[in-house]
Amino acid sequence: MSRAYNQIKYLLYCLAVVIFCLFVVIVYFSFQLPDDSNLKSYKPDVMTRIHDSNGQLVKEFSREYRIFVPIENIPVSLKNAFISAEDKNFYNHIGIDPTGILRAIIRNSYYFFSDKRPEGASTITQQVAKNFLLNDELSLSRKVKEALLAIKIDATLSKSRILELYLNQIYLGYGTYGVAAASNRYFKKSLEELDLSEVSFLAALPKAPSRYNPKKNYKKSFNRRNWVLKRMYINKYITEEEYKTSIKKTIQIASNEKKPIFSSDYYLEEIRKQIIKAYDEDFLYTGGLSV
Repeated sequence: MSRAYNQIKYLLYCLAVVIFCLFVVIVYFSFQLPDDSNLKSYKPDVMTRIHDSNGQLVKEFSREYRIFVPIENIPVSLKNAFISAEDKNFYNHIGIDPTGILRAIIRNSYYFFSDKRPEGASTITQQVAKNFLLNDELSLSRKVKEALLAIKIDATLSKSRILELYLNQIYLGYGTYGVAAASNRYFKKSLEELDLSEVSFLAALPKAPSRYNPKKNYKKSFNRRNWVLKRMYINKYITEEEYKTSIKKTIQIASNEKKPIFSSDYYLEEIRKQIIKAYDEDFLYTGGLSV
């Protein structure tokens, strides 16, 4: 009886030490967190687009190729694809996903003895924290800050706002930022024109846009796209029939060859000068004008 009591006492003591150390770490890093208040009203830099009298796109001026789309205008199928691929418990966790972290630890322990790439456990909220407020430094301190920020962001912002920030900020290859810009560059389509296989392809890109570029690695891209579709089916976002139909579709990337519209660029240069004169150069590249 005494031995069992001592063992329980020792375990409780160890648990108390762990909790205390965790508390100290949280308090220490809490004072180092960047201000996240601007996320409530954040609007990303958006390109200026020049159209001719027939509405045809002629020229784009931007530092980053991005088209901002409010969350209510993003198709449900696209949201479900990204959630299935990146963070299936997005609507239920507190910014971090303890079950996902535990699963990643177990799998990475196995991957350590194989050639497989380690698996991450970052939620969509953690990715928002990293992309907006932190850097890509690979360190334990950055991961701790990322987790604490994610919890704070989840407590202050709605899930819809967090998803809106993520889907408009994420880098998806081909120099595109956000799902609308990627949809336009990969498929020459608006978001509402995408079919299920196409939204799944976009959701396959965040982990490694270059690796899953169909023009470079079609097989990897195809398999990754189908993995997203399978996750959507498992998570009951699509039917079995939709899944079986979509996995058979090839990935058709639009050509990005630029067709000359004017014999010279003097006309567009004059427009550029007039916009800078009326506003300023920074507004030309970030203001989201439609001319």
